[in-house]
Amino acid sequence: MGRQASLGVESFLGTCTVLIVDDDDELRFLYSSVLKTMGIGRVLEACNGEEGLEMLREHPEIDLVILDKDMPIMDGPKLFRKAKEQPEVTAKFLLITGAYSSPEVAKLLTEGLHAATSKPVEVKVLTDMVTGLLSGSRC
Repeated sequence: MGRQASLGVESFLGTCTVLIVDDDDELRFLYSSVLKTMGIGRVLEACNGEEGLEMLREHPEIDLVILDKDMPIMDGPKLFRKAKEQPEVTAKFLLITGAYSSPEVAKLLTEGLHAATSKPVEVKVLTDMVTGLLSGSRC
């Protein structure tokens, strides 16, 4: 557990499922690598909001969704709002965006978005946010 211990891995993370929704292949790879290094049990990926919403319906065990704000087909805010209409979706949502200070992000937070941060996100910030959001969850 050497590398994981140095990141302060919490033992419960191995039972968690996280969905990454971002149209940028490199960012999905980066986030996925960080999550796996943290010891997250299962990492799923989608390249747009429509695909992400479908995965949420197919995988009710998803505990956390990390999503981008601006994506083709369906953007992050629309995905979040549609997911909140689905009673079977119990995941928490973390928005990572280049437009962190936009009024839309503030509105999403008032609508129940669990957390938001700006791009580029530092690894330490991402790991702390993910651990904080997942602590106390069902995983």
